[in-house]
Amino acid sequence: MHRGPSSPVPILSDEERQLLSALVRRRQTPRGLATRAKIILLSADQPTATLSQIAAQVGLSDDTVGTWRRRFAAERVAGLSDAPKSGAPRTIQDADVERVVRLTLDTLPADATHWSTRSMAQTSGMTQSAVHRI
Repeated sequence: MHRGPSSPVPILSDEERQLLSALVRRRQTPRGLATRAKIILLSADQPTATLSQIAAQVGLSDDTVGTWRRRFAAERVAGLSDAPKSGAPRTIQDADVERVVRLTLDTLPADATHWSTRSMAQTSGMTQSAVHRI
């Protein structure tokens, strides 16, 4: 049974409802985001349903349903996205990854049949450890 702070029943604008419905239907939507959108849609469509009833429909705990309803109430649709992950900031940028992948797929080293970490590092101007992490 949910014992945390109350979570308000969401009231959706037409635009929010369309966006959340699209997130649930799209195949490319990450599963977690689609489930969160479904929680909000079910909560709005069934305003008298308890957290436990909504949780049973989506296969999560009532605490999780309450958490996402509170985040939606505070931040609306933007609140349903994943929060930034903890840890050290990225040291290899997307452009570097793309450059190494393109070199790997589109070229061959002059004196070998495939790229080694060392030869790719020399060609790309990156360190061996950076190339290895890609």
